[in-house]
Amino acid sequence: LDDALKQSEKIDLPALQKIDLELEELNRRIDESRARRDELAPFKCLNVDPAFLKKEKGSLKFVYFELKHGNVFETIGRLKEALQNYGSEMTLCEVDGKHYALLAFDRRYEEKVNVIVLKFASLVLSHPPAVSQSFSQEFGKSDAECRRLEGSKLELERKVQQYKEQHQVQIVRLRKTLECEAVKATLPLRF
Repeated sequence: LDDALKQSEKIDLPALQKIDLELEELNRRIDESRARRDELAPFKCLNVDPAFLKKEKGSLKFVYFELKHGNVFETIGRLKEALQNYGSEMTLCEVDGKHYALLAFDRRYEEKVNVIVLKFASLVLSHPPAVSQSFSQEFGKSDAECRRLEGSKLELERKVQQYKEQHQVQIVRLRKTLECEAVKATLPLRF
């Protein structure tokens, strides 16, 4: 058992445990960063001041939605036709092959406009995410943070691999020694 203890001292287990904890924390941060990036993705091409969308005052109301798949130009034409009596303005953008529309309309027609939007929308995004800059700048920051964190994770995984390669012989020796000691410890119980 003394031999096993000496062998374990050659292996820097606290360093490996530290790396493991760092990896765990990094994975948590990556998940949070990806969630934020995914939340911002539909808005990244929307060229509207985010503060303006939050000021739904007076008679103006906003809705942002993904258009149903199919012929986009035909869908937009039918949507504009359906909305023509409700005092609305629309801006369009495309994100990763999906088409989105931001619709500003007279609050008095909210119920009727919502019914129309649901006919043409595959997804309605009720509230834009909170941002301090433009949506594209926030998305860029979030995307860069994801890439940075994923790079850090790769570096830590390389350290773990190097650690394994460096200490592989000692780990195998230690394991065999411990297995042998375990057998010796159970021998008296067999008689």
